[in-house]
Amino acid sequence: MRLSMWLLLGSLILSLVVVLLAGCGIPQSEYDELNANYEAARNELAEIKEVYPPKDFPSLTALNDWLLENDVSEKPDTTYAEDWYGRALEVQEDALKDGYVVSC
Repeated sequence: MRLSMWLLLGSLILSLVVVLLAGCGIPQSEYDELNANYEAARNELAEIKEVYPPKDFPSLTALNDWLLENDVSEKPDTTYAEDWYGRALEVQEDALKDGYVVSC
């Protein structure tokens, strides 16, 4: 009876060692691909966190500096309200891309 108990325990330990030595069964190439996908998702999340949630400009100077960098004001003059509104929407969209809220 004792011998069968030792044989059972030995078989269990041997099986465990074989499983552990064999690894988890994922080829290295698949692991590398999963890791690359993880890194890409992690980088994308970091980019999103930089602009979300959008916030107000910290000061009037920061707003003015941002507007100087924005190229919407370099477009030719217009007299149509439709075009002015479209430009305001462009400014709003550009600000959101940089993580700021601009109300039109």
